[in-house]
Amino acid sequence: MKKKRDVGKKNLKQNLVQSQKPKRKVYTSSKYDKNLEKRIKQIPTLKEEVQDFLLYLKNRKPIPPKYKNHPLKGKMKGIWDSHIRDDMVLTYEYDESSIYLIDIGTHSKLRL
Repeated sequence: MKKKRDVGKKNLKQNLVQSQKPKRKVYTSSKYDKNLEKRIKQIPTLKEEVQDFLLYLKNRKPIPPKYKNHPLKGKMKGIWDSHIRDDMVLTYEYDESSIYLIDIGTHSKLRL
C-alpha cells in the first residue's frame, strides 16, 4: 500500500510542477497576419480553429493526432507544421516561453 501512496504523491507533485509553468506567449509574423486575413474571407471560422489549436501549445498540452503536427526537415528544420484543416497548414516555431506563428495556407502556397 505504501508504494501506491508514494506514486500518487509523486504524480500529484509532477502535476503541480507542470501547472505552475507559465503559458507561452504568441507572436505572429506579418506574413502570417496577411495570409490569415486572406484565408478568413474564404473560411470564416479559421481564426477560431487556429485559436483552438494554439490552446494546446500555450498550455503545454499534448497535440491531438487530428492536427498531424510534425517537424519539418532540411532547410526548414526547427519549424513545425500542423494541419488546422485538411489542406490548411500552420507553420510555427516554439520554445519554452514563446510561440512564433510563421505562416498559414495550403501546402502548395507554402511550398511544403
